[in-house]
Amino acid sequence: MAATISTEIINPVIENDEWASFHLFPALPPEMRLRIWEASVVRRRLLEIVVAQSLSEAGNGQEKPSQTRYSTTNALGNVMSGGRYVATVHHGRFLHSKLLRVNREARRVALRFYRVHMPCWLLRGQSRMPFYPNPEAENGMLYLNPEYDIVHIQIRNRPAHMVVDFMHDVRAHDPRGIGILHLAMDSNTMRALHFALFHDDHSVDSNNTKDWLVLQNPADPARLSLVETVSHLRSVVWMAHSYFGRAVMGPLEDFRGVGVRFVHSIPVRADTATFELFDSKSGGDPRPPTHVKPDLQWVMTAARDPREMRLQWRSMLQRLGLRSLTSATASAPTQMFGVEEKVLFAYEPPGWVGDGDEGHEEHIYDQATARRFMVHEQERWVRGLEERKSLLLIMLRTEAARARAASAAAGGGGDVGGGHGNASPPSSSPLSPSPWLTAKNLRPGELPPGMEAVARPAVGFWMFRADALGPLEGNVFQSKVVFDMRGEWPELGLARLV
Repeated sequence: MAATISTEIINPVIENDEWASFHLFPALPPEMRLRIWEASVVRRRLLEIVVAQSLSEAGNGQEKPSQTRYSTTNALGNVMSGGRYVATVHHGRFLHSKLLRVNREARRVALRFYRVHMPCWLLRGQSRMPFYPNPEAENGMLYLNPEYDIVHIQIRNRPAHMVVDFMHDVRAHDPRGIGILHLAMDSNTMRALHFALFHDDHSVDSNNTKDWLVLQNPADPARLSLVETVSHLRSVVWMAHSYFGRAVMGPLEDFRGVGVRFVHSIPVRADTATFELFDSKSGGDPRPPTHVKPDLQWVMTAARDPREMRLQWRSMLQRLGLRSLTSATASAPTQMFGVEEKVLFAYEPPGWVGDGDEGHEEHIYDQATARRFMVHEQERWVRGLEERKSLLLIMLRTEAARARAASAAAGGGGDVGGGHGNASPPSSSPLSPSPWLTAKNLRPGELPPGMEAVARPAVGFWMFRADALGPLEGNVFQSKVVFDMRGEWPELGLARLV
């Protein structure tokens, strides 16, 4: 009998029982009630925030007069950027603590914990509309805790200084004047910042000439604010999640040398912000190493190589006049003036499955949608194998022949695995016949004969030390890369699902 694949996620069930009440709670001493509220409000979140040029400004490309920028103050008496941007928070479902709406006592505790109160747009779910402000979003308030929240800033259209303006305004809304401490960026945002600091050909976009000059002027308030923000960061997370990495049909997806395989261990992203972190201090991913470690050989992303962002980050620091507290030969080279660098990997559900009006949304935001996704994923995998088996076998044979020819031309030293981002080659050729293709009459949820138990699925994300991806040299300016991470054990951010 074939071994089976579990579709039961490891995320614990967050009870939502209407009978789970303690009617004597109001009779407790106020000090005890406050301690309970304070313990209940603490959460970690990964906030997805899109910063875009407001529609009124995008149409004319005109820069707001410099004398009106960084000149007005808010209710806290702090200088605001005056930037004309729109900030939209994605994954707005279950974004804010329920304590904000329990009673006045609980709300005071929650507002004290989430001390940054910043106006923004809230998008309750995902959206297929690429417009900002998104017509499906609601005008609201972002409640943020800099010590616990990771802020992933995404940019939509330039100018890049809108990101800097947003980060400045977060600090301006912080009563302690701290602002963002844990920053996450994808390749688009990092590239835009780097481009704005280094690009000198203003003719590329004649309407936005002033926009390029903003961050290149050492005396501009936006650039000074960027230096201030970066100087106080505690961590930077490089986002390498993508729509690829679990059900892998490498030849059909332009991934060389990965073959046909299912990477069960890679977590699946959820449409929710709150997570529980199994960090390195607590042992990292809690799943059995015998189930997870084989999958660590195939940590993939269809996004840009994260090391490209790290190189751009270092050149940006140099341009800003910032210096590292550790040298390149230090034992902990990821510590840049106190900043810890990590890389986030996860499989991102495409959100819309199927063609046109016959398709359906497939987001994960609770236990039920997670289970449904895992079942559908197995069904699509088996169906896809049956439909494409002949083509995949032909493509794999062709790829193997080319790899052998390349290896022979290189004197036998070529890596038939190809495309691996770090220095550790795969222990066996991925181009040999896949058991997924040689198995017959597989049903959804079954493993091919000979395959042992695999990891239970997790909803969330992995984080690795940025150094573990390999040196910042060679061809790191590429997309669709594969990393052999068997020498590392990942941290696991496990989404909180009701």
